[in-house]
Amino acid sequence: MARSKSIARTSTTTTTNNDRSGGGHTPSGKVGMISDVKNLYEGKADSRGRSTWVDKYPDDLEEAAENAETARYALLVREKKSYDGRKKLEMDSVIVQSPLLKKALGRVLDDYPGVTATLDRLTFKAPFKSLVHRWTNLVAALEEEKDADAKSHLDLFHRTMKEELQDDLKARDDYIFNRVITWNTCWMIFEPGTTIFTSDAKEDRALRLKSVSYISTQCGPAFSLDCEYVDWDGEHFGLGGSHKLIYEFVGTKPITKLTVFPLRYHENLAEVKQALIERGRMFERLSGYHYKHYQGVAVGQGAWGLVKYNVCPPSKSSSLTQQQQVDSRIILDTYAWNRFNPNRQVSLGALNQPVGQDIYGDDAEGRSEDEYGDDSLDALLAQGTHQPGQTRSQSLTKDQLLLCTATLKGYALKNKKWRQYLPISGN
Repeated sequence: MARSKSIARTSTTTTTNNDRSGGGHTPSGKVGMISDVKNLYEGKADSRGRSTWVDKYPDDLEEAAENAETARYALLVREKKSYDGRKKLEMDSVIVQSPLLKKALGRVLDDYPGVTATLDRLTFKAPFKSLVHRWTNLVAALEEEKDADAKSHLDLFHRTMKEELQDDLKARDDYIFNRVITWNTCWMIFEPGTTIFTSDAKEDRALRLKSVSYISTQCGPAFSLDCEYVDWDGEHFGLGGSHKLIYEFVGTKPITKLTVFPLRYHENLAEVKQALIERGRMFERLSGYHYKHYQGVAVGQGAWGLVKYNVCPPSKSSSLTQQQQVDSRIILDTYAWNRFNPNRQVSLGALNQPVGQDIYGDDAEGRSEDEYGDDSLDALLAQGTHQPGQTRSQSLTKDQLLLCTATLKGYALKNKKWRQYLPISGN
């Protein structure tokens, strides 16, 4: 009886191994020694969408749409069924094959993120954001083009895209005229590279827009804006990153009521720009190492972003703790901030034209690790090893001053707290 069970188990094991190997036999000859290619094809999917590889050539394939004949055309337009209700077909994408047209579009879309007009296969996909943003440039390029062949190809592209985009262009102009926008069409007014306006901890900020996208968050759908601004890392000026969201809303909304909007739509554009540039100049002057007395507002990192702290002299009616109520001497020093806040170090990308210099100059080597001990900044003052206020940085341009961050990073000597300080709001 035991012998029979053993034989049965052996038979079952052999059958299972044969099933896993396909049940066939290995052909004679060495594995992998035939100098040729064997093609396998994806088989038909089952009810759960799963498929296996087979060696039978599919019998339901259509001929490839692109070939030597289609390569002769300046444009290839891919269209699909439209569910808009106003047309039967809509564009899925456009492939530009004309070298003359690529050259012209290179000028129209110069520096537009994600577009490289010199590619052999230049493809634009719906909703053609880059073309909507640069439509004025396209029209101007068509009017200014002198070469007859290039003008013909550019005119063909203009007519083709105008027919597809005329509804979007008309809607964009209508929104801008009425100074409102819908959530689904927010991308129309946010061209990458534009300067946008927002507030952090109730402080006005100007940021430069890098890219946009629609995303899903735990709080619902949102229009996401990836931005950059000018900051100081303790040694150089550079570009920091900032991420802003516009959550989904119903109907239209005034552009200036958005949490973030293009600066050019601000009702007091000239005054706001001047104020931001002046604050940028103060930020530039106070970069480096400075010893100051401060009364005003400090900014700290809360669970949901920046939080303001009242650091004016405490009052009995104040709900803030004594530890947060500081009327104190402070040291502005981003270099030390990075040393003592490793999880919140300032890490910056290079400016388009580097403007920062080492503010510590030849004395940088004397700024050793031991110089910042346990009672780092208190001891530092007593030793007098720094010369507050001495910087040798080059001047920022007006555009860079406009983008400067609103806060300076420093240490309050009275309550031993690292905070960010507002150069204009405080004294």
